[in-house]
Amino acid sequence: MYQALPPEIEQILFGVLANLTIGFIIGFLIGYALKKVLKITAIVLGVILLILLFLHYKGIISINYEALESSLRGVFEYLRIETAGFFNFILTSTPLVGGFIAGFLLGFKKG
Repeated sequence: MYQALPPEIEQILFGVLANLTIGFIIGFLIGYALKKVLKITAIVLGVILLILLFLHYKGIISINYEALESSLRGVFEYLRIETAGFFNFILTSTPLVGGFIAGFLLGFKKG
């Protein structure tokens, strides 16, 4: 027969399950959206790069590769710092991590 759990255990289980569920949903949404954004960004950047290379090939524009590299290093450094901060936030919320990671991977795969 089924025996009721003590109220303290029920509260703990409810809290853990709620955090896992919330983490999974948030992870799924972020993973799904991130994949969509990355696809669109890759297409847009690819088209821009092709246009710039074509214009450079025709001699219409001149590209300063040193300045371009310097600018891109700054952008990538900023993204590295921000993503590290985001993942530190996620990892400090231990009950959410399991659900978040599972949801993120599933959302990224489905996106």
